[in-house]
Amino acid sequence: MTSHIKHGGLESRSTVRLDGHHRSDGHRRTSINDVAFSCDGYYIGSAASDQTLRIWDVYQISNSTTRAFSSSKELSKHTGAVNKIAWDPVNPKILASASADKTARIWDLRSKKTDVLEIKTRAENYIIAFSPDGKHICVRDKSDTLHFIDPRSGDNQGQIKVVENVKDMKWSPSGDSFLIATSDGSVSVNSWPSLKLQRKIQAHQSGCTCIDFDKRSSRFAIGGGDAIVTLWDVDEYYCIRSLESCEFPVRCTVFSHDGLLLASGYDGVDESFIDIAGTDTGKLVHKLQVGLAFNSLAWHPSKMLLAYCGEDFNEEPTLSVFGF
Repeated sequence: MTSHIKHGGLESRSTVRLDGHHRSDGHRRTSINDVAFSCDGYYIGSAASDQTLRIWDVYQISNSTTRAFSSSKELSKHTGAVNKIAWDPVNPKILASASADKTARIWDLRSKKTDVLEIKTRAENYIIAFSPDGKHICVRDKSDTLHFIDPRSGDNQGQIKVVENVKDMKWSPSGDSFLIATSDGSVSVNSWPSLKLQRKIQAHQSGCTCIDFDKRSSRFAIGGGDAIVTLWDVDEYYCIRSLESCEFPVRCTVFSHDGLLLASGYDGVDESFIDIAGTDTGKLVHKLQVGLAFNSLAWHPSKMLLAYCGEDFNEEPTLSVFGF
């Protein structure tokens, strides 16, 4: 059982494990690669190397009396590993996925067909992101080409080839900027929709691995391969503070819904952790031991619930929600 967190009046919390993805695809052990909450917080989506996505009902999980929950809906049109998912920030029934089968797909949970759009690319796809208005998606493929696509029609809205390896990319909450984090330790800030370079931030000594925005204030976070998370002002682009509790390269960092906490996941030597720090002080609030390997995490959009995925000490894929 996970140890407890107390912050801002929160009572002690515990963890529920979600079981559903296949343990093996017949050749190798399954990896759960990504997890995300829908914009209304009703659903959790996960993506795995077993070529499927799964959708869980958060409120069914919260009402469960067991520490393991297995009732989920499977989405299974991909023919390769599903590497990343993104929920539409406007419509809670729509999500997108990026796969190694050289496609991205749009899914609509209201439709009997479910997969309503297939988008073909020339290479395996690793990252996908929605614009804040839900009218654009960006897909990063293996060649570090970024494809901008209309998720309703599938129309190509343009593409750019990035010289450095792209580790993450996101639109700003206002939608007027598009940020790209790369392996050279920099983040490029580009105007949207022109994609004209506005500035380049040299944020870390080693590669920038992830970006997230505090949607309630003018801050964003950049995680680095130097085991540091830096907080930045979104208007003036200066570094507000550094969070240095992580012991190894940061794989994912995400703000809580109220912007008070920042959760950062990383792999250690023999085990993996999520460090939860206060954003106003930078001090560590809680450390979660999450197993042998860590892949991704996500905060609920309005509650102190933290979903994360990786691999447990039995080398089995694991997907859990902390905070119940």
